[in-house]
Amino acid sequence: MSLWIKIIVVVACMALGLAFHLRNDRMVTLDYLLGSKEFYLSIWLLAALVAGVILGFLGSLPVILRLKRHNFRLSRQTRLSETEINNLRPVPEKDS
Repeated sequence: MSLWIKIIVVVACMALGLAFHLRNDRMVTLDYLLGSKEFYLSIWLLAALVAGVILGFLGSLPVILRLKRHNFRLSRQTRLSETEINNLRPVPEKDS
């Protein structure tokens, strides 16, 4: 992706985030054991989204690592097979 497309995507995401925050600017109270705290609703929703992304990434990490290891093994096996094939090919003899 070119640099300009990345910049446009980042600016668009920031604009959407700002618009979301301006539409959800109400304060909500979180009551926990030692007290309570007030934050904007959009901050809590953003925190929930970030927590979901992190948990999803951590949940898929074992599968990704296993597939990368399997891919490495297959590429190593392919390289060894190609080397063996090249060594076993008969060398053409010249007719005199």
